[in-house]
Amino acid sequence: MKKNKKTLGLVLVLMVGAFALVGCSNDTDDYDDDNQTSQSSTTDSSSSDSSSTSNDYDLKTVDFDFTLENAIDQFTQAHSGASITSVSLEKEKGRFFYTVDGVDDNNEYEMAFDADTKETLQDKQETLDAEDKAEVQTEILNLDDLIPVKDAMEKATAQESGDVLSYDIDRFGDNTVYVVSIKKGFDDVEVGVNAQTGEIVGVDRD
Repeated sequence: MKKNKKTLGLVLVLMVGAFALVGCSNDTDDYDDDNQTSQSSTTDSSSSDSSSTSNDYDLKTVDFDFTLENAIDQFTQAHSGASITSVSLEKEKGRFFYTVDGVDDNNEYEMAFDADTKETLQDKQETLDAEDKAEVQTEILNLDDLIPVKDAMEKATAQESGDVLSYDIDRFGDNTVYVVSIKKGFDDVEVGVNAQTGEIVGVDRD
């Protein structure tokens, strides 16, 4: 099954021991905006900057009218009966956008939403083959009692200081995990935070 995950070498530290899990690789579709110009020289950290193409932002200090919860709700309204397998927020070509993936018994879905304008950028559907159907239950996220994403980012940057560039919610084993991508100097670091308990479950340094 096609998964919308960034390459992840996240080592999950569990009570039963330590083991390494490597996520799938995905190149997220580009969303072009021909009318948008990227010439901003400064960033207001209290609001989202949709015009800059450089990494001059920190998601810990950026607020969107269209939230993570809104993206999840929009997906479930569009595809009732589908279970969510991945959620992400990132910036590409000057635009912040959420991507939400999900599955039901027969299909997989992918939707993308502009975090500033609330526009639906993409809504794709593909039929699951027999092999994919057998894997569905191992990919479904537990979205009950999630800690707030801001809390997850704070915990991640307390572990590895830096600017938060993006985050994903993915499943690793039986755990639903925020994978927080941090720019730390010249290094890219990914910190895994258990989405229900807030526990740091792994760190991957490039």
